[in-house]
Amino acid sequence: CKRLDPSRLTTIANLPSVPIHSEHVHITDLVSYNYYFGWYSGTVADNATRLDTFHAANPDIPYGVSEYGADHAITWHSAQPFNHDYTEEYAVYYHQELLKIFAERPYLWATHVWNMFDFAVDARNEGGIKGLNAKGLVTFDRQTKKDTFYVYKAHWTKEPMVHINGRRFTDRAPDERSITVFTNEPEVTLYVNGKAVGTLQAEGHCVVFADVVLCDGENTITAKTANAEDTITLNGVQEHNTAYDLPDVVEALNAGNWFLENDDQQPEEENGYSLELPMVEILANDTCHRIVKGWIMANDRIALDARLSLVTRLPNWDAMYAAYKIHELNIIKNNTTQEDVDKLDKMLRRIKRT
Repeated sequence: CKRLDPSRLTTIANLPSVPIHSEHVHITDLVSYNYYFGWYSGTVADNATRLDTFHAANPDIPYGVSEYGADHAITWHSAQPFNHDYTEEYAVYYHQELLKIFAERPYLWATHVWNMFDFAVDARNEGGIKGLNAKGLVTFDRQTKKDTFYVYKAHWTKEPMVHINGRRFTDRAPDERSITVFTNEPEVTLYVNGKAVGTLQAEGHCVVFADVVLCDGENTITAKTANAEDTITLNGVQEHNTAYDLPDVVEALNAGNWFLENDDQQPEEENGYSLELPMVEILANDTCHRIVKGWIMANDRIALDARLSLVTRLPNWDAMYAAYKIHELNIIKNNTTQEDVDKLDKMLRRIKRT
């Protein structure tokens, strides 16, 4: 490259597996990494840790992020999203948090969201859609801007704008009625059926109106700023609409990293997790926690709702549960097959114990 044009800067996109002291980080003038913490592995906060660790070790290398993103379909929705549920709501959380992390680190030379549009990938089959990488901020047909699109619009455009999230999450049960609004204006007033219910200051270009009261049936929701407004329709219902749920959560949670070999052939860790370990240890690991929660949802949604405290976080656990194993906690129905249990055990054994 330098021989062809010595005036041009060179760069490289490294995978996270490239060590921070590798010779590969010294080949080019600029360096970037593809980071998907909070999607393929780990948590969103791990992005910040990895960025700071590399920069501390290589303060003189211009450093950026060449890819980051999360698959999400306009079909799936949740008031309690979690990693790999493929909902718009989790993706909004993911992208909003990543923008905060980037803004706090001025040493980054560039960041590249993956991707502007959903795109075809023949080998993929996840998130309830075959042949598609659904990390786009816009749908494959270029017709629908997902809620994640407006995360960036609120941060980047100077034209006054306001956008109410969740317009495709139409049916809202009583515990699903928080309303998130993105804007580049300082404050937002929310109206329900023509009546103002509150005005809030935007933080990080975002406003969340918690536990909005809706009438049974159709409700008109309007968000207004000094220079812009947006209106959607929500239905007040008494029970969660299961049409918003990804049908096979276990398959979603088992979707492999695109950069790995066939995930079915991914070897078990020599010191991996398993169902032989106490649940308190398994759930302390973020990836294991995500897998177990999704597995329970797939096998028995009612059990998950009734015993959610058992799959939340360790500080909420009663000490008496600490040594129990999953089959001893009675958190799934008795008709769960041994094949289902073995599948969960296999997923856990692929994760190295920390």
